[in-house]
Amino acid sequence: MRISIKDGRKEPSIIMLKKLFYTILFISAATIVFSGWIYNPHTGRLDYYGVGVDETYGSGWNGDTGAPEKDDIYDYLHQIDTDDDGDVTNESWYTDLVGQTDITTQASTCTDSGDGNPGALTLTPTGSKRVLVALTVADEHGCAVTLGEGSASHGDHVRISNVSANSATFTYESGVFEANGGAGATYVVNQYGTISIDYVTDRWVLAANESSSAYLSTLTLPNTTSGDQTLTAAQIGLKTDEDLLVTHGGANGEVQAEVGLSLLQHIVIVADLSAYYDQETTYRALPIMTVGDDFPHGFTITELSLRAVGGDPTTELTNTDLYCDTTPDYNMAADATKMDDLDTSAGVFTEDSTFVSATCANGSFMYIDIGDDPTDANVVWIFEMWGYAEED
Repeated sequence: MRISIKDGRKEPSIIMLKKLFYTILFISAATIVFSGWIYNPHTGRLDYYGVGVDETYGSGWNGDTGAPEKDDIYDYLHQIDTDDDGDVTNESWYTDLVGQTDITTQASTCTDSGDGNPGALTLTPTGSKRVLVALTVADEHGCAVTLGEGSASHGDHVRISNVSANSATFTYESGVFEANGGAGATYVVNQYGTISIDYVTDRWVLAANESSSAYLSTLTLPNTTSGDQTLTAAQIGLKTDEDLLVTHGGANGEVQAEVGLSLLQHIVIVADLSAYYDQETTYRALPIMTVGDDFPHGFTITELSLRAVGGDPTTELTNTDLYCDTTPDYNMAADATKMDDLDTSAGVFTEDSTFVSATCANGSFMYIDIGDDPTDANVVWIFEMWGYAEED
């Protein structure tokens, strides 16, 4: 029901009623509400709306379209506190929310193997959703960490921080720990480095290396054992049958196509061996190379060649050998290791498989010892050697 009262000069009783309401209820420029009566001074009307009928507790807060109801605020709070006990911490939505944001802490230790090899640890994160693991590696040789799945569920996020001075290594394992490095990839986490993993469906997946102390130590490149690789700009690959690291030069530089970078080193020496022999009386040696800082773990020979320019010489090379000298002083009797015999036949020597010794250590000096006099004067010889830098 709504009663409207309009002002007018010919209705003095109405004017007095209006003044009475002004005296009792008036608040300047505001809507006045008293026992269901609503007076709006802007329109000059006094209306009565009443109060809506209360509904069943907890059912009507979001369905009212008419008059306000005094139970609406209770109905709204009921959506949050469904058991109406004034405590939301026992509500399912609250525990779910806390489970998503709270962090469970865990400590894990990789013990010393005691045999000079890295320790080993299966690390199974405990807790749910958010876990921070403080990892201690007690073995000075490091630790090989395998991830356990245990009760892990989809969406779990784990951060593993190495709090010790010794390194921890995480290795790609298909179906258990996957990462974009692919099969064979390993990730080393040094002190205070952190690695983050997510449990996705049925396996752990690398999320991030969050510190410069956590890094990819190995990377599996796309590779072929035969045939060509099809690459685009900035891609890299490996042709294992040809010892080539391959990439694509893009479209901006001089190399705008696929290019191969050989993994082999090629050393070439051109010399008159007869002249070297004649000028020396003690150590008749032709220097080849120093195994220096570019070969920190030594140089390994894969192929040798020595040949006379111009064909078969009058005198073949005999008692001519390649040496690796650790002193180096060109003295074959002290700290010198024969790498191979270089005696020629028809002015040629080649070898690509069997060597007396294939690797010359870092810091050594390589040279050819000319045993017997190559009597042909002014004959140029070309010595070639292929090999690679040892990795360890």
